Amino acid sequence: MKKLIGQFARFILALICVDLVIAGLWAWGAVYSFEKTVPRVPIAVVLFSDFNEQMDGAGRETQRRLNHAVELYDEEMIEYILCVGGARPRKNVFGSELMRRHLIHAGIPEGRVFVERKSYDTQTNWSATQRIIRNYGWNKVMAVSSP
Repeated sequence: MKKLIGQFARFILALICVDLVIAGLWAWGAVYSFEKTVPRVPIAVVLFSDFNEQMDGAGRETQRRLNHAVELYDEEMIEYILCVGGARPRKNVFGSELMRRHLIHAGIPEGRVFVERKSYDTQTNWSATQRIIRNYGWNKVMAVSSP
């Protein structure tokens, strides 16, 4: 009986391993095909996420988003970048301006980076983004945020 239970346990373990390999291959294929089919658009909107501890620079998640936008620009997937959010006017701190500095420091030409300085939360970020998109007449944009 112990031998039968051991064989059954090995069989189940083998099935789990095969399932994990197949799931991993499927996920890799899905990500690979998505990355290869990302459309070229005129502009990417980078949504501000967080400040660093001193509130004088972008936090880790915002930097991750900015680095992704730089990659998109370098791969010629986008022509312009719009920085949105993080307005703290009482403290004279604007997350979008910090993002702009980061992008320019990373090699994006100044004329390719737009800044919105009034939005401070998700709702105002979206309202400001919609207004800017309409004003420029862009019909395709890419949002750079977190999964």
